[in-house]
Amino acid sequence: MSKLPAIFNNLRLPVVAAPLFIISTPELVIAQCKAGVVGSFPALNAREQDGDPIMLDLWLRRITEELDRHNQSNPDAPAAPFAVNQIVHRSNARLDRDLEILRNAVSPGEAALAADFDFDSCLWLWGCSFSRPKGSSTTGTSMQSR
Repeated sequence: MSKLPAIFNNLRLPVVAAPLFIISTPELVIAQCKAGVVGSFPALNAREQDGDPIMLDLWLRRITEELDRHNQSNPDAPAAPFAVNQIVHRSNARLDRDLEILRNAVSPGEAALAADFDFDSCLWLWGCSFSRPKGSSTTGTSMQSR
């Protein structure tokens, strides 16, 4: 029987909440994590207008700080981790910026793969190894913890 990576020790249920386009916000992710399931949101949900602070950075800080406060107040019932669904496709104009922001994130990363993006250049970011069946495209990628 295999064991989950240590980051998943606080799960009450082996569940990852779906990163819902538009619907997933910091409030929802925080509630999911406090309930003991992996909370998640698509990075592209964190949108700002030109000249505004970068929303993804603010969201990550808000979620992390709130979950840290929760964990300090509830050592017997710590929050589960959260994940960010990052669209790693050349059509994502924010990809480079968002990857730079996520480089400092402590949560597990989730990747939605599309078309023929060269995902190998992002492997180190998530602390995971990726495998593909021989001859398959990047859309057949599976993620495994290192």
